[in-house]
Amino acid sequence: MNPPDRPALCAAPAAAGRMYGLDLLRILAIALVVGVHLSAQITESAAAGTPAAAFGCVLGVFCSACINLFVLLSSYFLCQSRFSFLHWFRLWAQVLVYGFVIVTFITLRLFSPFSGDPAAIPYDAFWESFAALFPLSSSQYWFFNVYTVFFFLSPFLAKLARALTQKQHFLLVLVFLWFGSFGTEFAQWFDKDAFRFGMGYRVLWFIALFFCGAYLRFYGSAEPSRRKFLAGAGGYVLAMSCLSLWALWLRGTPSGPSATPPPTPTCTTTSPSP
Repeated sequence: MNPPDRPALCAAPAAAGRMYGLDLLRILAIALVVGVHLSAQITESAAAGTPAAAFGCVLGVFCSACINLFVLLSSYFLCQSRFSFLHWFRLWAQVLVYGFVIVTFITLRLFSPFSGDPAAIPYDAFWESFAALFPLSSSQYWFFNVYTVFFFLSPFLAKLARALTQKQHFLLVLVFLWFGSFGTEFAQWFDKDAFRFGMGYRVLWFIALFFCGAYLRFYGSAEPSRRKFLAGAGGYVLAMSCLSLWALWLRGTPSGPSATPPPTPTCTTTSPSP
């Protein structure tokens, strides 16, 4: 039985048709992933203190929400969906196929007569790519590994979310956001990832995002609104602009509360990818 302040669970907020807004968010998430990788390439090739390095840092900050957006969208549907092993198997098959194509391309490239000096072949990188044929056996596809655990936990998380009242659910989201987002950012001055949320790349943070997505599904409005869109887009640009200024300041500050304050994850030279 639902709590008194919990709306009755329904099949979908827009059963009459496809939710094109969510499709646009998926496209945006893909574009942000591309932006994250592009920013990593820019920061690797640009000299420190140059406009190019600053642009790469800012681009990385603005695109840093890509993983969160993917997981939020998944949570939005998983909290109301029946668990299906077939869904995960299809995803595993897609990762396997992509891994096979990538490994085949690398193999042909490395061992072709046009590859140059055989002594320069990066064997470590090759075998790491070969491990992509077995997605769960390595961290080659870290997102798939973490998502697998998250997916199999989702029916239990959904059951817990349905048992909470709206107030309890809201307080739980606040706790997760404080320690997993705001608290983690502030704690970087003293101890990187002090609360062990994995800087957004661990199962615990995916669980936090699940409850955020479930709250939006249960209590948010699915009706399109230009005012909501402008408010959300404006809030995102404002928040990312502030984080960009903070990130640029951290990169240009030789000292701080610690001798070498850790950089924000979006401005490092490497960035995980889904």
